[in-house]
Amino acid sequence: MLNVPKNQIFMGPSGCSKTYNIIVETLRILGSQLIKEDPNYQYSKEEYNQLIDEFDEKKRTGEIEVISFHDSYSYIDFIEGSKLDIRNGRDAAGYEMNFIDRSGCFKKIAQKALFECIDLPLMKKLQIFSFAKILEYFKELYPLGSVFDIESSAFEIVRYTNKAIVIKPKSQSVMVELLYEPLAQLLEKNIEREIQGKEIKEILEPYKGTTAFYNTIFLKLCDLYESAKVQLIEEFYRGSYTLKTENIKPFVLIIEEIDNCNISKVFGELISLLDEDKRAKRVVRLPYSQEKFMIPENLYIIGTITSPTYSTDLKNWNILLRKFSFKSHKPDSKLVADFGCNFKEKFKLMNERIAFLIGEGYQIGHGFFINEKYADADINTLRELWFRHVYPRLRLYFKDDFMKMQMLLGSAQNNNCSFIKTMNNVNLPKNCSFDTTPRFMLAEDTEDFDFAQALEYAFS
Repeated sequence: MLNVPKNQIFMGPSGCSKTYNIIVETLRILGSQLIKEDPNYQYSKEEYNQLIDEFDEKKRTGEIEVISFHDSYSYIDFIEGSKLDIRNGRDAAGYEMNFIDRSGCFKKIAQKALFECIDLPLMKKLQIFSFAKILEYFKELYPLGSVFDIESSAFEIVRYTNKAIVIKPKSQSVMVELLYEPLAQLLEKNIEREIQGKEIKEILEPYKGTTAFYNTIFLKLCDLYESAKVQLIEEFYRGSYTLKTENIKPFVLIIEEIDNCNISKVFGELISLLDEDKRAKRVVRLPYSQEKFMIPENLYIIGTITSPTYSTDLKNWNILLRKFSFKSHKPDSKLVADFGCNFKEKFKLMNERIAFLIGEGYQIGHGFFINEKYADADINTLRELWFRHVYPRLRLYFKDDFMKMQMLLGSAQNNNCSFIKTMNNVNLPKNCSFDTTPRFMLAEDTEDFDFAQALEYAFS
């Protein structure tokens, strides 16, 4: 296994290239040939686009899973549980309400990673997961006379031959043969990676008119393949197989905004399994399904935290600090475009002041002004970016504390060349007892506002 932390958190303000670094780190874990040995190597735009393409392909093959935590994210979504399933057009009220058992995303990718760890002889693997074996399971589960009551493709299985499944569609008076060959092709491709609608359509192109029937059988075969994998994992827990020690395919789970939920509620009893010394060693029994469960060594977890939105309480922060290693990402003025006004130095000075006044977590990220994108841009482009990305954050972070904002952007002026102005010419009623101490406001992006002069005044 790679000598990298199994559990990492990338933390930093918005625009500090956390996404960029996660893509690079993830592909490094997965052994991509596109990743350079130098960890500080800066990829060009073309190289990074290639990384994104490979990252997306790895997501399709199931080696990468990306989720995002939020306030209502639960143990059921992450691990397992029973969830209400509502379907239209059944009872008098118009709904059929059923509770369905489901596995969460973490349980799914952990089982997928564990399956790759099981030391299964090749001949045994080919025997268990061949199309012929899956078809054998299908025949046992759906004997002759089985009916698939699906809206657009309801049919009954009439017989099985050496080459096809013969069905009787409810909407037709003739029998239809569903050949094994395209079904085997679909299943084999789906085992390699989850195939999309376009790929399914291409394989079934010669079988127009029966595509819906093929799709129904194909989905059932996929379910049986997954059931066979679950059965194999159960046999591993009973001691039938051991785990491999080398040449193990890695998997990566990326959790965006990992601090945006109740960590102890979402992870539940699996928090105790996150420690690296308990990977592939400690087994727990899940309370809902009563299945045995462990986290394999080849599953890497990368979380992100966008400071300064520390939405989790101290208890949850303690969990994150105990179970994850943190990697901080800060603004880098060297990566910022110049915009024809020496903005690199101004950007650096601005973030130094922000860090001093309210904390490092509130700094402005270099990603909003990246040189790779704005190398040839002028100050007019900077002006647009400033009012789009910097101003809204300053309003939020400083909470209209204009005493500190003047320390950041310079003292208030009554002309059109400073970012902070006094609110004057306000017609209050005579003899008003309201405190008339001068109020301040941020300058607006108007035609007569001299942005270049304001920038020089603030950061000269």
